[in-house]
Amino acid sequence: RVNLLDYTEDFSSFTALNVTKSLSATPAPDGTITAYSLSKTASSVPYTGLHLTTPLTNVGPHAASIWAKAGSLSFLCLSESHLVDVWAWFDLSNGTVSYSAGCIPTIVLDRGFYRCSLNSVSASATDYFLISVKETAANGNPWGTFDLSSGGDILIWHPQLELGTTATAYQAILTDGSTYPATGFPYYQKYDGTDDGMATASFAAGTLSNAMDCMIAVRRDSAGNAVCGLYESVAE
Repeated sequence: RVNLLDYTEDFSSFTALNVTKSLSATPAPDGTITAYSLSKTASSVPYTGLHLTTPLTNVGPHAASIWAKAGSLSFLCLSESHLVDVWAWFDLSNGTVSYSAGCIPTIVLDRGFYRCSLNSVSASATDYFLISVKETAANGNPWGTFDLSSGGDILIWHPQLELGTTATAYQAILTDGSTYPATGFPYYQKYDGTDDGMATASFAAGTLSNAMDCMIAVRRDSAGNAVCGLYESVAE
């Protein structure tokens, strides 16, 4: 498993502060109607956005990424620190970014959206993943209070948080990560010790079994001919 977040298709693992999120009618980068609108109210508040409900559990470098598009607002902020000492403000209208020390942000245009990533050089187990929206670049701390004279929104899609300093291809985690659907994205194997895992089996000589599908590796020790593919005889 690469993506450390849960419910990445609907942002259910995030808590909303002074914002509302709703499914948008604007097509996402893949053409589906799966992007979300993140809207703030007109008020002066210390924070407008989403934050991960639980802190990070892995210590070390992380890469946080999300696709975003300007709506009536243009500025998105990503931060990984509970103390908000590592942050990046992304201008979704001009494709530019301003950021703090301790991170290397990137912004890449992708099918009408920007994929914004915050690649931190360090993180602790008390840090959170924060997604903030504002009318103008905050030039610093996303928790700072700003005079928000009007409401507005941006579009967001497919958040990812992973170990390392580079954002990789998005991996969908549709639930809390404990179960995966039978079809769709080719998910990584995840073991819970109950209903999945690699199995070894022994079979009595001369006994056939249809209890499981098996793939058996066989080593050829003789000097005989080895034939692969379609043939009429070994000689040919």
